[in-house]
Amino acid sequence: MKKLLLLLAFLGFFETAFAQSEDEKAIKGVVMQLFEGIHKHDSTLLKRIFHSSARVQIIGSHRLTGKNTFTTENNIDEYIHKICFNATNISMREIAKSFEFRIDNQIATVWTPYDFYVKEHASFEEHLSHTGVDSFQLFKTDDGWKILSLVYSIQRREQSK
Repeated sequence: MKKLLLLLAFLGFFETAFAQSEDEKAIKGVVMQLFEGIHKHDSTLLKRIFHSSARVQIIGSHRLTGKNTFTTENNIDEYIHKICFNATNISMREIAKSFEFRIDNQIATVWTPYDFYVKEHASFEEHLSHTGVDSFQLFKTDDGWKILSLVYSIQRREQSK
């Protein structure tokens, strides 16, 4: 009987330890909606998941000089416009490799390594453009989780070998 109780307690621990919380599921859903919005150039979807005061920051290296760069998009509408209207002839697809969550009540942080694929013309093949890490800060509102901040790194394909 003791062995059975010990086994049940052990299995219960693993189920709890590895189960994804409802908040984690909801937050992962927001991140996946971002990837879908980028892929579909869907400004309505993207506006729905970002907080109105969100900002995006990009860390990478300049294509020609190789020097480290840091760019800040303080206006989320401009960022969405660049994705949805300036890049309409480019197919973009981002794939998350994993998710790390830190959640405390109404604030969350997500760390997501990713691969980013681009297809620049209908007749071209899709290729790996770059890899990097997305770092999200999210806020739980009455309407669900919203992205407050997205900071992402860009490591060009030739640099990530």
